Amino acid sequence: MLHEKKSGIKTIPGDIFEAGLAPSETVINHLHFPQQRIVLVHACNTVGSWGAGIALAFKDRYPEQYELYRESHLVVEDERQELQEANMMTESYEPDGWELHACRFNSGKFGVPWDHTAAIIEELGIEMTVHVPLGEIVNRNSGINVLR
Repeated sequence: MLHEKKSGIKTIPGDIFEAGLAPSETVINHLHFPQQRIVLVHACNTVGSWGAGIALAFKDRYPEQYELYRESHLVVEDERQELQEANMMTESYEPDGWELHACRFNSGKFGVPWDHTAAIIEELGIEMTVHVPLGEIVNRNSGINVLR
């Protein structure tokens, strides 16, 4: 069972890679300090290439993590078992003190409307801060706004 935590997506303008560099309500340390618990979330294909969009930006900034990801996807023999084990670990995980920061993953080359992904995130009870590049148009409940 997922944690009993209020869900919600907070959308802010800016670069996801600057998450944690400025103080927020819950984070007072900088990204480089181990006390700060920020997870940068993105989506990528199952090929393991990280060759375009936000995945490429992650690959350029975090080459060691990319290599770990790529190697783990080259040796998976029973992907179903791996997914079941990962799911079991996340069910018992207590997220207290952690912050999730993401771009609007799935909405680029994957072509999934962000509203569909956001609905699933909220249904799962996940709190997340979503970074939207400056100048991008965002569909909000009250209409369309341009972030500046």
